Amino acid sequence: GLENRWKRHIDMAKYTREWVLSHNQSFFTNKNALSYTLTCINNIKEWNIDKINDILLSQGFRMDRGYGKFKGKAFRIPHMGNIYMEDLKEYLEIFDEVLCQV
Repeated sequence: GLENRWKRHIDMAKYTREWVLSHNQSFFTNKNALSYTLTCINNIKEWNIDKINDILLSQGFRMDRGYGKFKGKAFRIPHMGNIYMEDLKEYLEIFDEVLCQV
């Protein structure tokens, strides 16, 4: 039901936030304004977002690379709708593999 979906979004948000911090990145938004449906990351490690995106696309995954003046400086990971924890974990595992390639 709806309450289980909300809980799933909260759990996935927490998992994503832990992933962000474990990679020494930071949140783009203020800590008090974090969302349970989307995590926006400040790319302080200056990862090559375009290259990461290209590799992810070649493996069937998409990513948000930021937009406007924030393109490449911030990126977002969604964890809402019909995305499940297993999907999120798979995506972040593949993302980690890609990070080793760039």
